[in-house]
Amino acid sequence: MLLIVGVGAGVGDVAMNVQGHLVEERRGRVLMPYWHGIFSIGGVAGSLCGWFCAGVGVPLSWQLPMVSAVLAVSNRWSTLLSSLALAVMAIVARWLHHLYADQLSPIIYLVPVLALLSYVLVVYLAYILRAKIVTFGVLCAAVSTYLMLGLGWAMAYVLIASLNPAAFATSDHSMGPNTMTGFNAFYFSFVTLSTVGYGDIVPVSRPARLLAALEATTGTLFVAMLIARLVSMHAAPRSER
Repeated sequence: MLLIVGVGAGVGDVAMNVQGHLVEERRGRVLMPYWHGIFSIGGVAGSLCGWFCAGVGVPLSWQLPMVSAVLAVSNRWSTLLSSLALAVMAIVARWLHHLYADQLSPIIYLVPVLALLSYVLVVYLAYILRAKIVTFGVLCAAVSTYLMLGLGWAMAYVLIASLNPAAFATSDHSMGPNTMTGFNAFYFSFVTLSTVGYGDIVPVSRPARLLAALEATTGTLFVAMLIARLVSMHAAPRSER
């Protein structure tokens, strides 16, 4: 694994340096030292942010989706700043909950996370609906939207469980009273989104049942409507695109 990572990083570095040299030739000015400096600053800043998030209890399974969500909508300053503000709010709220866990409810950081995921979903859907032809970027946005739906519902299940620990029941009693934490939330969300539903985790309260029903319905309709949309775009005459 380390060999694969090393080879991939080396090939990426060579490609970036070659591309940077071509840009320098076209611009007629020296740019590579500035880019290397920015790259180093970004590496240090990213390491510090990761250290801070790990210190306040934000797991890697939350860090990667949040960073990916912000980067995915960074093509415009307005969407980048909006998503970045929501991400910062979620991290700060998680830090406050880490310091004052007895006084503050997990709702304080789960709500900003849900707001960030919802905002990214809206941006993704708008991009897919506005596309006139089926491209690789449109397909990637469609897959990301489906995965983001599962992630958003997982956070919603954690929110419901934080309000009512008995909202979900499980056949494995060793999990304890609050079963909807961490991996269990992701697992239950995606098996519900794909309408598999193994039955090992069951929603008991009315809000939990409502969320599960909505997720299953959304997952089915999204796949059907997405396929219809992509097929119609691909089959449309060029004059209509």
